[in-house]
Amino acid sequence: MKFKIKRNVVVLLLVLCYSLGNMLFTGYADISDMTLDELLSHRENQTQTQPSEQAPQQQKKVSISDFTDVKQKDWFYPYLEYLVDRGTVNGKTPDTFEPSGSFSYAECAAVIVRYLGLSDEAAARMAKISENCPELSNQWYLGYFDVLSEIGLFHDYELFEKENGHIVSVDKEKANSPIVRYRFAESISKSFELSVNLRANNTYFEIGGLGREFIIGGGYKEDVLSLYAEKIADFDQIPQQSRENVLKAYYNGIFNGDTTGNFYPHNNLTRAEMAKVLATVMDYSQRTRLIDDLYGHVLSDDELHTDAFGNVTAHFNTWSSLLMEEADRVTVSDGRIEYISGANAPFGYAIDAYFYEKQEQGYYLSSMTTLNSYNGGVIDEDAENARILLVLRNVRENSRPEGVVSIEVDGGIKVSTRPNMREM
Repeated sequence: MKFKIKRNVVVLLLVLCYSLGNMLFTGYADISDMTLDELLSHRENQTQTQPSEQAPQQQKKVSISDFTDVKQKDWFYPYLEYLVDRGTVNGKTPDTFEPSGSFSYAECAAVIVRYLGLSDEAAARMAKISENCPELSNQWYLGYFDVLSEIGLFHDYELFEKENGHIVSVDKEKANSPIVRYRFAESISKSFELSVNLRANNTYFEIGGLGREFIIGGGYKEDVLSLYAEKIADFDQIPQQSRENVLKAYYNGIFNGDTTGNFYPHNNLTRAEMAKVLATVMDYSQRTRLIDDLYGHVLSDDELHTDAFGNVTAHFNTWSSLLMEEADRVTVSDGRIEYISGANAPFGYAIDAYFYEKQEQGYYLSSMTTLNSYNGGVIDEDAENARILLVLRNVRENSRPEGVVSIEVDGGIKVSTRPNMREM
């Protein structure tokens, strides 16, 4: 059984990863009376991944205090600290970061692969390259290039050549040359739109479709991209083929230009600038946007709840009202289930719809889709007995689910709709 989705709906296939809270419940389960916490626990039990056969060697953990050329007063310090703590970037040497130094294509490839959670895959590919072409074994970055080529990045940068799917030669000089700002912005934006089957091992493992984990509001609002061109004083200096991706980087608050409005597309990216860009990629809250009124409803303090541990989530009244309104859009007639989504999630949230078919063993997850404010759609299913879960997910907080509404279909009739309660 499959969803039949109108062509404007993006269906995101979620690869399992225990560190991502994407609320994917697989296999058979009796979920009829589960609370939200129990649903999450069930999901965790169902999504344990196998250890990688290419686990990286243990290395001494780098600390920002190791860098003698970095001071707390430096403008980039908090961004770099964020990245170093997470192992996304290292120093140029064990005790220097070289913030004013340039950032190469090779280094760019490495950090993108790391935040996508594909480092193990890169290590495996590097081992294969070294086996096939021993003369390339000392080019540490080729595993990263190979991964990016596989997922549609860097393949058109003329950095390397492939035969039968394997890298066989590399332009070493270009690979280690500085990447310019427009190329880096382009690469970052493209990384938001990947749809890959490679297994990753961190919270950013699935960037499929419109890259909803990173993109403001869950998707691109195409009709406002052009507004950002007016904010970039030197926009005409950006190569034509790269302009849309640079605009997407501005749209997402990843780049802002300087106080004069210039982007300086052909300037070499510095390592300090790289730190800021990557930190804002990985931490939604650090983004600064030139236009703030285009991203939908932002939850107010009255619509949020702080629990005893200090965790701030959407208040029960907030998420239950929103999801119950969505549930009203689910109709059942003659055993056919249709959901015409309003997809009006607030800023920083997405709505997932999970369709469970009831069979003798319990409920089986047949299909799911993610809906956002720019990609509503129609779900059309044949089922006499089923359950639909609508989940409000916080895409800024590691995709944390913050509310669930359950819809029961029995005998071809919609018999109940109720929030799955949780301890508050």
